[in-house]
Amino acid sequence: AMRGLFKEMGNLDGPAAAEAVRPTGVLSAVSAVDDRYAKRAEQDLETLTLLRSETMATGQTPEQKRETLLSYYRATRVLESRFPISKQAGHVNLPFTWTDAFDTKRKATVSDAKFERCATLFNLACSWTSTACDADRDDPEGAKVAAHAFQRAAGAFAALEKIGEKAVSGARRGDADTPTMDVSKECAAAMGSLCLAQAQKCVFDKAARDGKSHGALAKLAKQAHLFYAEAEAALAASPLSEHIDASWRVHVGAMAALHLAEAEAAAAAALADDEDGVGPKIARLTRASRELAAGARAVRSANGVSVGLITALMSLKDAIDRDLQKHSRENEVVYMVRVPAYEDLPELGAAAMVRPAPPPPAASSDSGE
Repeated sequence: AMRGLFKEMGNLDGPAAAEAVRPTGVLSAVSAVDDRYAKRAEQDLETLTLLRSETMATGQTPEQKRETLLSYYRATRVLESRFPISKQAGHVNLPFTWTDAFDTKRKATVSDAKFERCATLFNLACSWTSTACDADRDDPEGAKVAAHAFQRAAGAFAALEKIGEKAVSGARRGDADTPTMDVSKECAAAMGSLCLAQAQKCVFDKAARDGKSHGALAKLAKQAHLFYAEAEAALAASPLSEHIDASWRVHVGAMAALHLAEAEAAAAAALADDEDGVGPKIARLTRASRELAAGARAVRSANGVSVGLITALMSLKDAIDRDLQKHSRENEVVYMVRVPAYEDLPELGAAAMVRPAPPPPAASSDSGE
C-alpha cells in the first residue's frame, strides 16, 4: 500500500506493504503459563487470533480493512491489560512476526503487544495512502478525497510515533527479536511529514486549477515545499539513511524543489510589471530555475526514480526560463534596474491547509471492549 505515495509523479514504486506472519496459537501460548486462565479466556483468545488473520485477509474494501485493523488494535490494547507478554519467566511468550516494509528480506519476531499495535497502525496508514492514491486527483471531489485520506494516514503515523518510542538499536543490528525500523519513531515521523506534503500538494494543485490568486498559490506551494523538505531531512539522517533506499530521499527532495519553484514563480507573477517589480521578479525566477535544475540533476543520477518526475521538473523549468528571459530583456532595454540578491528579498509566507487526523478516540479506545 505504500507504493502509491508518489503515484502522481510517475512510475516509482515504494516498498511493499508490511506482510504479517501469524503467530503461534494465542491460546497455546497462554496455556503454557496458566491452563486455568487459558480455559476461562479461550473464547476471547480465539477471537483475537481470528481478528489477526482478518487483518491479513484479501478481498476486503478499504473501509472494511480499516475497520478490521482498528478492531484488532483495540483488541491488542485489551490484551496488554489482561496478561503480561514478553519472554520473561511467568509471562506469556506470544511472538508477533512482521516483515519490514522497506527491507522485505528482514522479518522481526517480538513478544510485545506494543510492537503489534505499531504494526497495526502502520498498515492502517498504508490503507489510507492507498485510498488517496486511487482517487482521481484531477477531479475536484477526488482531490478532496485524496487530501483527506493523506491526512488520515499522517494521523495514523502520528499515533504510531507516540507508541514507537522503544529503542530500535537491535533493529539496526539486524536482530530478529527487536522491532523493525519501519515502526520506529523516526520512520513514523518521516512518513507522517511525507503524507502531509502529499495532502498539501492536493490542495495546491486544486487551487491552481481553480485559478486562485498568485499570492495564495505562493503560500500553498511554499508549505508543500516545507513538508517535503522536512521528510527529506528525516530520510537523509541516521537511522533512516542506512535503511530506506536512497531513491526515496532523492524523489522527495525533487518534490521539495518543484514546489519551492512553484512558490517562487507564483510570487514573481504577483509582482507588478514595472521598475519596482522587475528586479525582485528576476531574482525569484532565477532561484526557481536553479532549484529545478538541481532537482533534475539529482533525479537523473539516482536509480529507481520516476522519469515522469524529470519531465515535471523540466517542463516547469522551461516555462520559468521563458518568463525569466522575457523580464531580463525588458530590464536591459527599458528599466535598467539592479537585480537584488535573492537573500535580500522578503521571505515567502506559507499556509498549512492540512494537519494529521488520527483515528477518532472511539475508534481506537478499548474502554468498550
